[in-house]
Amino acid sequence: MKVLVFSDMEGASGINTYEQVIKEFGEPFEEGRRLLMGDINAAIVGLSEAGATDFVVADSHRRGSPPNVVDDKLQQNATVIRGDEISRYDCSGLAAQVLVGFHSKAGTENGFLSHTMSSLLGFAVRVNGRWAGEGELEIWKAGRFGVPTIMAAGDSALASEIKSFFSDIPTVAVKASESRTQVHCLDPKDTQDEIRKTAAHALNSLSSFKVNIVRGPINLVIAFKSEELTDWAGKMPRVKRIHKRAISYQGENWEEARAAYHTAY
Repeated sequence: MKVLVFSDMEGASGINTYEQVIKEFGEPFEEGRRLLMGDINAAIVGLSEAGATDFVVADSHRRGSPPNVVDDKLQQNATVIRGDEISRYDCSGLAAQVLVGFHSKAGTENGFLSHTMSSLLGFAVRVNGRWAGEGELEIWKAGRFGVPTIMAAGDSALASEIKSFFSDIPTVAVKASESRTQVHCLDPKDTQDEIRKTAAHALNSLSSFKVNIVRGPINLVIAFKSEELTDWAGKMPRVKRIHKRAISYQGENWEEARAAYHTAY
């Protein structure tokens, strides 16, 4: 039984500064990597306890360049994917997906290091009238392949966001976010044990989970930080400029819409 462990970094246990998620800061980043590995391995152990035998780990933070996941520190034999491998990955054949280290969407009140895709671009995405974050986008991608997402771990703002979209997906809030730059971290030993237990229980209850999909047609709105970025995105086929810093795109299905936001990003 194969499971995708989709990892970001800002929402990992114990991470409470920007410096811990950016390689250029050196030792703080290495500490952040160690904390992220604790969460990923906790999920893998829990999934193994429930019968999973094969793992794919998506190293998605900054597209995995430089690597955030330390490949030789993974608890079990796992394939790590990064960069374009992630966006092209065919989820067919997976039993389930879990999200680890995730943060809340752009504009979230009190969301620690909240953003969508890129904080530098000021990127924000609205799907069929509702602003969505990276967690929702990955849940819908897996759903397109018939794969359920069975757990999401991150800060308290992420947990609330996931629950507002998908009430059936269990969440683990590893820290209490107080603002975009302030967060109160719980003891990583405790939160990683909770990740392990939640992942195991979720996979043992796999048959109770539904596949979450977005049915077409899909109205996609993408907002940017600057007019210059919007100018470039506005050159994409089938795109309509709806604001000086926003475009819209009508997709027949989720794959079309997803390709549009990845191209814009």
